[in-house]
Amino acid sequence: MADTPQGPIAAARAQVAREARKARAGLWLEQAARALWPLWALVAAFLGLALLGAPQALPFWAHVALLSGFGAGALWLARGAWRGWRSPTGAEALALLDRGAADQPVAALEDALAAGAGDASARGVWAAHQARMAARAMAARAPAPDLRVSDRDRFALRHAAALALAAGVMAQLGDGGARLAEALVPVAGAAAAVAQAPAPSIEAWASPPLHTRIAPLYLTERIEAAEAIVLPVGSEITLRVFDATEAPALSGAAADATAFQDQGGGAWSVTVPLARSGALEVAGFGGWRFEAIADESPLVAFTEAPSGARSGALQFGFEASDDYGVTAARATIALDADAAGPRGLAPASVFEPVEFALPLPLRGAAESTAETVVEDLTENPWAGLPVILTLIVEDGAGQEGRAEARLTLPGRRFIDPLARAIIEQRRDLAWSTEAAQRVRDVLEAVSAYPDDVFEDHTAYLSLRAALRRLGYAIPENRVAAETPGVVDLLWRAALRIEEGDLSDAERRLREIQQELSDALERGAGEDEIAALMDELREALQDYLRQLAQEAMRNQAEGQQPPPMDPGQTMSQQDLMDMLDRLEEAMKGGMEEMARQMLQQLQQMLENLQMAQPGQQGQPGQGDPAMQALQDMIGQQQGLADRSFDALRQGREGQPGEGQPGQQGQGQQGQQGQQGQQGQQG
Repeated sequence: MADTPQGPIAAARAQVAREARKARAGLWLEQAARALWPLWALVAAFLGLALLGAPQALPFWAHVALLSGFGAGALWLARGAWRGWRSPTGAEALALLDRGAADQPVAALEDALAAGAGDASARGVWAAHQARMAARAMAARAPAPDLRVSDRDRFALRHAAALALAAGVMAQLGDGGARLAEALVPVAGAAAAVAQAPAPSIEAWASPPLHTRIAPLYLTERIEAAEAIVLPVGSEITLRVFDATEAPALSGAAADATAFQDQGGGAWSVTVPLARSGALEVAGFGGWRFEAIADESPLVAFTEAPSGARSGALQFGFEASDDYGVTAARATIALDADAAGPRGLAPASVFEPVEFALPLPLRGAAESTAETVVEDLTENPWAGLPVILTLIVEDGAGQEGRAEARLTLPGRRFIDPLARAIIEQRRDLAWSTEAAQRVRDVLEAVSAYPDDVFEDHTAYLSLRAALRRLGYAIPENRVAAETPGVVDLLWRAALRIEEGDLSDAERRLREIQQELSDALERGAGEDEIAALMDELREALQDYLRQLAQEAMRNQAEGQQPPPMDPGQTMSQQDLMDMLDRLEEAMKGGMEEMARQMLQQLQQMLENLQMAQPGQQGQPGQGDPAMQALQDMIGQQQGLADRSFDALRQGREGQPGEGQPGQQGQGQQGQQGQQGQQGQQG
């Protein structure tokens, strides 16, 4: 059969029959879409309005009329669809398959040879024609049904109906179909109002204060819970009631005389600040029992009494704690008015109290922290005077904790008698402007014979400038206005007499150290840190060079540096390597380690300043002053290495900020002991 023309024709007819059934089903769908679209559009519009609650909002008669109208319209459209329905035929399906084909291969499969059936040539041509038509018919496919009815719905009413249905479905989510049932059953009078009114509902939650870092608590599911709800004092309890015709009554010890406020549309709201433990009841819904936990004030205390470092800087230790974390800490220094001042004068200073920030962990609030502070106040006019040091810590609620200590503010130790005398007059004037006349008389006597007293002309000119300003200010009653300038001139003169040019290098070095500390606190970028580290290296080299020059002068005058351990040596390059490690810690995000290393560097430089030997260059260059400074730096080599390793191990082995800080403090204590031993040795 496969070798005869009838084989391909039979296969083509079977394929055409399958495609014809598909084409006829598509024609049925097209007929249904054209006949029934008005009916389903009307039904969709009614369902959308019903789910939105539109029929329920109408009066009883209008509700009935609406249902009747929709029902009548649906019957009329269904009747029209029935009368206009015409079922597709098989011939129409075959014609649909031949649509677009010029020679109509599907219809050609049913053709027969009309003449020449006895002629073999005619039969051969006919068989070839049928084979060709069968091949083309095999490729015929039923087109997709065309369900578009835009030519019959010029105003797109079907789209409006679909949109209404979608809105209604979204509006009734979670309603369980109750609105649809209400739309189909009209209710008259008061019964309709009762049926349409939803039951009142409540939402409640508690928001603890932000500084407690406690997450909000959802209270709706805990109404009438057996156990009390524990919340910090100051938490805000928010209650929202919906679909209520009047304000719900609020009662209980925790209510604190608050009441619901009308928000419109049947919604009522109230926020109750939790000030005490007790119950909170909402009429018709139930209530809760709250246990209010008081927010304790932060605590602060000195762990190390305030004292002077070897350089004259103020040094003390403190610890602070709070139940939810210390958020800010600062220290203030004010004159002690109850203490006995210089020359028996009452305090009458023109200078404002000093205030500086205390270190806290870099990230987040600290529930407990302990730090050691070294604050350089050697230039402050109150250095050497009785003061009150007050530590103030705050928590997130604004509560404060304080600790006070009375002390004599440490200052720089001046060796030169003339410098010491000038600083003494500066101190008296800073304590009270009533001392201005005596200060002027003393300065006049000191500078009466400059060639016998002053070796530095700059220091002498600074002193004379201060003297002239005081001389003009006293008779004109402008002492208070001139005092700050006079005090600054006296400091510069004393510093010049004591150290010559060294003070400029030291000031620059300390300024860069402070800039580095500030950059560390604010999380500066690598470029800024690299630039500051370059400046620190340059300033340190300048400082060491001038220390070396000062040591050479001391040796020329017969002063010898303290004996050093020959086994501990450290070149200037080793000190630069330490700065490299500091930069590495800052760029690597190890803030606590970097801060501890900065403090160690500061203490090392203080030790160098007190001994005042000098070094620059590598050992073995034959300069005893350079070798002396090298030996002095060498005392710090082993300690710096051990501190760096301990801090790094604390960073890697015990994540967190507390451990590196504690290790750094331990190393600081060891450093102070070793420094003292070095001086004694």
